[in-house]
Amino acid sequence: MSVEKTQVIQSPALACGEVLIVDDDVTFCREALECFDATGYRCHYATSGTEAIDLININADIRTVIVDLWMQDMSGLALIKRLRKLFHGSRQFKFLIVSGAAGMEDTITAFRLGVVDFILKPVSPLHLVNSVASVHDAALR
Repeated sequence: MSVEKTQVIQSPALACGEVLIVDDDVTFCREALECFDATGYRCHYATSGTEAIDLININADIRTVIVDLWMQDMSGLALIKRLRKLFHGSRQFKFLIVSGAAGMEDTITAFRLGVVDFILKPVSPLHLVNSVASVHDAALR
């Protein structure tokens, strides 16, 4: 997979913490990881909500979480609720949701939980990088 760095919104990636992609589609995770790495972000992936919680517990630098709405062990919304409860505001995360199928109720719930972007699949890894860069740029203003 080839990534042109000039296509990506310029953002101080390293100053904005690390990114975690949570999706049970391993191929999607690997492609996205490669794209994030190529554009200066430190990125990790988990293929389940449980694995994501474990990674976040051992890596305090993860601040942005891209989560699939529908996974096998728990939904993306359930993961966000669980992380909010586990960290009680002691850590702040930027959540982005990706989904191939989402209803209005899920979308409303996501934004009530503080999700900063809701992206429909199929989505290119470069689009994800640009979405994260936009969120980080807005937070720095």
